[in-house]
Amino acid sequence: MTRAALLALAERVEGLDGLDIELFKAAFYSAYGPPPDAKYNPRGWKVGEPDFCPEWKAYIARKCRFINFVDREAYLDAAMMLVPDGWQMSRIVWINDVIESSMHCGFASSTGRSKAAALALTAAALRAHAGGME
Repeated sequence: MTRAALLALAERVEGLDGLDIELFKAAFYSAYGPPPDAKYNPRGWKVGEPDFCPEWKAYIARKCRFINFVDREAYLDAAMMLVPDGWQMSRIVWINDVIESSMHCGFASSTGRSKAAALALTAAALRAHAGGME
């Protein structure tokens, strides 16, 4: 996904009035992309099942955990999974019925604003992913 598409999705997330399962799933695929191509480890096969490469296993584990959170309406937990590696939450504040979520990584920072904490955090995480594409 391009930087512009990530920023557009962040804007769309901020504009929502309520939580949207499909948008959360789109945010995951936008942030992490499709699964890695190399599904099989070059060592070959285990008895009875393929030996998948570690990158593919890690991607699928992350995706399953994220989808489980969304399906159980644990949106804030799902949003936390979108925060890029190395980034830290700076703050979550309520200002005039709007929640602002900020995060940073070194000197880089990202902010999201919405009526729901999970949406504000999702927007900030998407912007952080887009910032890594500069």
